[in-house]
Amino acid sequence: MGIITEADFLRGLGVPAHHPTHNLWQTLEVLFSHLAHHGELEAPEDPVVDHMVRDVVCTSPDQYVDDVIQFMKQHRVKRVLVCSAEKRVVGVVTRSDLMRIFFDRYRKEESVIQVDDGTLE
Repeated sequence: MGIITEADFLRGLGVPAHHPTHNLWQTLEVLFSHLAHHGELEAPEDPVVDHMVRDVVCTSPDQYVDDVIQFMKQHRVKRVLVCSAEKRVVGVVTRSDLMRIFFDRYRKEESVIQVDDGTLE
C-alpha cells in the first residue's frame, strides 16, 4: 500500500528532511541548523556521553560471520564492534558489510560456469 519513512515524519514536524543530493553529513547539518534557528526547539549542546549506548555488542576477530549475524538478530543491532582480547576496538561489522560478503560470494558462484564435458571453468 505504502510506506512512511523517518523523512516523512520529519517533514510532518516541519523539519527539513534528507534531500536526494545530500550526503549524510549535509543532512545532519541541515537538521541541527534547523534546531538552532527555532527558539522553541533546543539545539544539542550536551556531551555525547549523555546519549551513547553503554551496553555495546562486541565480538572477537576470530568469530565466525554466522555468529555475528546471530548476535545482530539477538540484540537487534545494525553493527557489532570487533574487539581484541585487551578490549580494544579493532573494527566494526555492519549489516552493509554482511550484504557485501553475500553479494561477493553470489557473484563468485555465478561466475563458475559448467561446460559440456562436466568440468567447471
